[in-house]
Amino acid sequence: MAMVNEWQRPETSPYPRVYRRFKGKKPMPDGRVADFWVQDATVDMDEEIADHMMTYFSRDEPMSRSLNYHEEMSDEMRQMGKAHMKSLVHKRLSVVAMTDWPDGKPHVAGVNLLYVFCKGDEKNIPQIPDKKIKKFQRVMFLTLEMVDVYKKYGVDKFTTALGLSVKPEFRGQNLGVEILKGRAQMTSAIGLQLTLNNFTGFASQKQAERAGYELLVELPYSEVKDEEGNEMFPGIEAKTLQFRAKYVNPNEDNFD
Repeated sequence: MAMVNEWQRPETSPYPRVYRRFKGKKPMPDGRVADFWVQDATVDMDEEIADHMMTYFSRDEPMSRSLNYHEEMSDEMRQMGKAHMKSLVHKRLSVVAMTDWPDGKPHVAGVNLLYVFCKGDEKNIPQIPDKKIKKFQRVMFLTLEMVDVYKKYGVDKFTTALGLSVKPEFRGQNLGVEILKGRAQMTSAIGLQLTLNNFTGFASQKQAERAGYELLVELPYSEVKDEEGNEMFPGIEAKTLQFRAKYVNPNEDNFD
């Protein structure tokens, strides 16, 4: 899995915090336009967030879909994945989009599961005995090796994501863009200056562009190959992999 260090949210950074509030772009099935907000994921949400990611992200993410990972995942890997995701939530670095539609109670509508990656962590990646996980890990470092972000942005750590996912009933409401903006604000709130990751599908790539994430690398999937030179994701629906980043001012109090 991705986590390779013990970096957690500083105690000096207020938590939990609401970063953004906004209305949906279109009416829900009952005719109402829902209210949404982006906030820190709280530790009591860990089970719900892990279930969300295992249900929606692993099913819909283009690389996972091309490998049929969601359907073929073993029970052992499923449990390991859930435990890993819950541990990330407990670092108090992830953000969620919330809504009180339809019953006035807060519900998780979207998730960006985050962690901090420090310079040198690439040497300590845990070895997972799963060939498909190894492919995901290889992609994670492929673009990072192509751009020296530490030199480019003058940092030694950054926030990055395990995944971005919105529940199907809330797609088309601009949640992805608002979550990515909130993620940048969270990065500032914990005193860091950079957030980045690979955006693997067209929808997330457009959302990242609209949220102000700079394009660093765009790589056709036909050029994403394993150590033997074979295409890692043959037949993938997405055309390219994009590596995007957003530089922020640390500790800037610019929250809605």
